Amino acid sequence: MAGKSTFLRTLGLNALLAQSIYTCLADRYTAGYLYPATSINKMDDIGENKSLYYAEAERLRDIITPAYTLAPGLCLVDELLAGTNYGERLAASLAILNYLKGKNALTVVATHDLDLADRLQGTYLCYHFSDSIDKNNLQFDYTLKPGIAATSNAIKLLEYLGYPGEIVREAQENLA
Repeated sequence: MAGKSTFLRTLGLNALLAQSIYTCLADRYTAGYLYPATSINKMDDIGENKSLYYAEAERLRDIITPAYTLAPGLCLVDELLAGTNYGERLAASLAILNYLKGKNALTVVATHDLDLADRLQGTYLCYHFSDSIDKNNLQFDYTLKPGIAATSNAIKLLEYLGYPGEIVREAQENLA
């Protein structure tokens, strides 16, 4: 809700607008032609017998496969491999992003995974959006800031939504 997915979509949309009709929704756009490749809208496909993880793994394969020799890639990824367990998601996400850094591509990833962000420091530039949430108030400033987020909001959002106090307290204790 702080704007990560919207930011990715905005980057992609502005790249397409700038490269096709030579205008964009920004003060300025400076880049050569970029080949867009995205994994943003994630859905499983019961008709195709594909789980969320399987469908996303296919989309990510389509992002890493091109050589990006005719034009650099613009790889936009929202929450890598969200449909699987933590350990394998972290290991595979690191491998995919390390592979992409060797490609001729600008890779922008949105993630809630602080371990992934921490392990990518020095390889990728880290930025975050911030928020202010309590049981009565929900505010976002939609301003991109350098570094890894120092706060989290998932449990606070449960409280804001009126979850029973018992759940909120236990979640806070489990986190500690």
